[in-house]
Amino acid sequence: MAAIQFEFGFSGCCSTQVGCNMGCKFCASGLTKKIRNLNANEIIGEILYTQSYLVANGLTPLQSLSFMGIGEPFDNLDNVMHTIKYLHSEQTMNMGMRKFTLSTCGIVNKLPIVAKELPQVNVAISLHAPNDTIRNQIMPINQAFNVAEVIKYAKNYVREVNHDITFQYVLINGVNDSDECAIQLANLIRDIDCHVTLIEYNEVDEFKFKHSNNSASFKKILTNNHISFSERLKRGDEIKASCGSMRINHLKNDK
Repeated sequence: MAAIQFEFGFSGCCSTQVGCNMGCKFCASGLTKKIRNLNANEIIGEILYTQSYLVANGLTPLQSLSFMGIGEPFDNLDNVMHTIKYLHSEQTMNMGMRKFTLSTCGIVNKLPIVAKELPQVNVAISLHAPNDTIRNQIMPINQAFNVAEVIKYAKNYVREVNHDITFQYVLINGVNDSDECAIQLANLIRDIDCHVTLIEYNEVDEFKFKHSNNSASFKKILTNNHISFSERLKRGDEIKASCGSMRINHLKNDK
C-alpha cells in the first residue's frame, strides 16, 4: 500500500492481490501473475498499519482510500467490499462511503453488485482507449468486456446509483493519445454523467511505451467538447509507487 500526500492530507492506495492476472500491457503490477487474493484481514491490516504509521509520526491520518494498488479489486470483490464496510463502521475508522474509490480495469459485469452493496462509493473504470482496436492491443480484458459493454454497464450503473462514474485514461505516446482518440472518447462518453481522470504514463523499464507528447491537444479537445476531466499528478515515482509502477519486490535474506 502507498500513502500519497495531497493538499488535504494523505490518501491510501491499497493493494488487493499478490500479483495480477489482468495483463495490461503498460502496467508493472502485472509482471508477476496473481499468486493469490489478499483476504479482508490482510487488506484491512495494510490500511491500519499505514494509518498507525502516519499518526505515530505526527502526520495527517488517511483522508480517503483508493483500491488501485497491485491486483484487480473486482477479481477479489467479496474481500474488498468487506474491507470497505468494516472501515466505514463507527467502531473502526468511521470513513464515509464517498471517501472510498473502487477501481476496475473492466470487469464490468460486477458493477450491479457494487451498485447494490455499496451504492455511495466512487467507482473508476480504467478505459484507456476509445475503441476496441486500441484497447485490444493494451488491455486483454477487452476480449471479455469490450468498449461497448463497458459503456453499457457504466450507463446502467450511473442510472442505478444516481451519481457519476470515473473513466481513467492513461496517455501513451503514439498509442491512444491522438486527436482522433480524443474526439472518439468525447463522443463515447458525452451522454454519461462521468468524469475523466487523465494519467501521465509512468514509464516501465520492461515496456516500450513512453509518456504522451500530445497531451495538451488531447485536453483541449476534451475541453472544447465539454468533457469533465482532471489530471492525476505524478506522485511516488521516486519509490516506484506511481500509477502503473507498483510491483512485487522480493526481499533477499543473505543470512
